[in-house]
Amino acid sequence: MKRLISAIIFLGWASAGSAEMAAPDVVVRTTIDTVLASLSSNRDQYLLDKSQLFEMVDQVIMPHIDLERTYRLVLGSHSRSLSPEKQTEFNTEFKNLLLRTYGTAFYDYTDQQITIKPFENTDNEDRVTVYAELVRTDAPNVVLEFKMTNRGLPSWKVYDLVTEGVSLISNYRSQYDGIISRNGIDALIAQLADKNKEASTTQ
Repeated sequence: MKRLISAIIFLGWASAGSAEMAAPDVVVRTTIDTVLASLSSNRDQYLLDKSQLFEMVDQVIMPHIDLERTYRLVLGSHSRSLSPEKQTEFNTEFKNLLLRTYGTAFYDYTDQQITIKPFENTDNEDRVTVYAELVRTDAPNVVLEFKMTNRGLPSWKVYDLVTEGVSLISNYRSQYDGIISRNGIDALIAQLADKNKEASTTQ
């Protein structure tokens, strides 16, 4: 269930594309509705062909995540010492990992309801948190925190999700920091590439 929650929320948003910047909660609500509608309409098709699910995730969802900020936050202090080439390699493999991990998790979707809590950016801040709640009938509801920013961006984008007190960014960073410190960035990139290759061959 945690992976499903992360999939829906961390990858589940896109702006409506209007000339005026949509409010953060509107971005979240609109795109979650769009993604879940696609899952409902095309579930059998996605079950038969994962590549179509991954294509939907890549085209509809990924452009609306602040990927560059996410990459930097996941790598932490290591990002400052990477060459442009190594940064690009990491970015590619990490994006593919997110795409496949969370795309696959959508298979577990079972018509859960997600409510967005009222939101007002009264201080006009460029970093905000939008709260949502995953409503479940078989377990306690889960509060979700969307960490969003429009700093230097044309629209509000998500750069982190906190689920049940656990930050996705912090979770990845703690895993990757040890690998890089012990074996270097090449070892991490190779590990991510192996996981992505394995996922591709088992579709």
